[in-house]
Amino acid sequence: MNRPLVVKLGSSLVVDERGEPRRELLLARAREIAEIVGSGVPVCVVSSGAIAMGLRQMGLERRPRSLGDSPTGRRRHGFGRARPRD
Repeated sequence: MNRPLVVKLGSSLVVDERGEPRRELLLARAREIAEIVGSGVPVCVVSSGAIAMGLRQMGLERRPRSLGDSPTGRRRHGFGRARPRD
């Protein structure tokens, strides 16, 4: 089996400056990734966008300098991941 192509979608790609998902841009990346998968190349998508989306839900304007291993950092990540899909 071929090694997967790893595609990282960073926070600034996933959400805009207001913390809203960049839906059109994400759809375009999803289509590109689908083409790659369709050609037989395995793909692994990773993202740091869960924290960025969680910040807005917690009423924060920007990411703190250090999340460390703090409970609040884990909650921010969880908020972004747990958001229901539209």
